[in-house]
Amino acid sequence: MPGHLSHARLAPPRPTPPWSRSVTHTVHSPHPYADPAYRSLARLLALAVAEELESMPAAQRQVLVLRYYADLPIREIALVLHVPEGTIKSRLHTAQAAMRARLRQVKVI
Repeated sequence: MPGHLSHARLAPPRPTPPWSRSVTHTVHSPHPYADPAYRSLARLLALAVAEELESMPAAQRQVLVLRYYADLPIREIALVLHVPEGTIKSRLHTAQAAMRARLRQVKVI
């Protein structure tokens, strides 16, 4: 009998134990949050950003929060704040530069 026709004689595959799938998924998880060290660093960065946001001028804080936390496009931010889109772009650029400088100053980035 040819080999390709004798597959019926093979033993059926054994089911994989549930714990094995869990371990395999965790070990080979491509998601960075699977790493506790990464999660800790992400929390520290989030706290540093929140602290710096509190100390920023209101106009800068507003555009950063609306853009990056509320995920609003520039056009909607302009509508919410009743200012031209160019003003939002300018404030956003200034706020990003200020945040970057502050985080570098406290050695977060």
